[in-house]
Amino acid sequence: MDRECDPDACLSCEEHWHPLSGIDGTILQSGRRGGGRTGRDSHGAATVEPAPRDSVGLVESRLSGGGTSGGTRRCRNVKLQVRLRPRLLLGPSAAHGLGLFAGEEVAEGAFVSEYTGEVLSLTEDRIRGRKYDAADVSFLFRKTKTVVLDAMYCGNRTKFINHSAASPNLGVKLLSVCGDIRVVFFATSALRPGEEQFFHYGYTVSGWRA
Repeated sequence: MDRECDPDACLSCEEHWHPLSGIDGTILQSGRRGGGRTGRDSHGAATVEPAPRDSVGLVESRLSGGGTSGGTRRCRNVKLQVRLRPRLLLGPSAAHGLGLFAGEEVAEGAFVSEYTGEVLSLTEDRIRGRKYDAADVSFLFRKTKTVVLDAMYCGNRTKFINHSAASPNLGVKLLSVCGDIRVVFFATSALRPGEEQFFHYGYTVSGWRA
């Protein structure tokens, strides 16, 4: 249903437990096991002493061979909520103006970023659209039939992602997150560090890279 999990409502994956609880035997990025020391209280119940907190709440899962897998969470369906995205860089684009580039390797299907901006009515969308067309830029994103996002003044760096109809490497999804519809980019193919990111705007852009 294109809906992100709600850790407070969906308890089956135990994502509602903090990684430092130690319930899943995770290992912090610092290399220390989550959960700290264990013991029992005065009534005989098991207790867990919290381990030192890491900076971003990432955990590493223990592998069968005794090693660890890098920087993952137990639930892969809350990355937008916890803002767990790859590093993204701005730079001159061969397609048009500035572009957005991968700052690290990104796996196919991975969450890349969210498109944010000012919420506009359709009337204001038409007014600004004519102005942006005259300046040869495009920062408007039609989220629903009645809601448009304008990233010109209060968006993030995803507004610099350029258009490609022939070879887009990002796909767009509308996800329901805690009751709000949000615009999210996912990688449709593996991205190398330094590779520029493109998605299909949904209409023809004359003079820009196809």
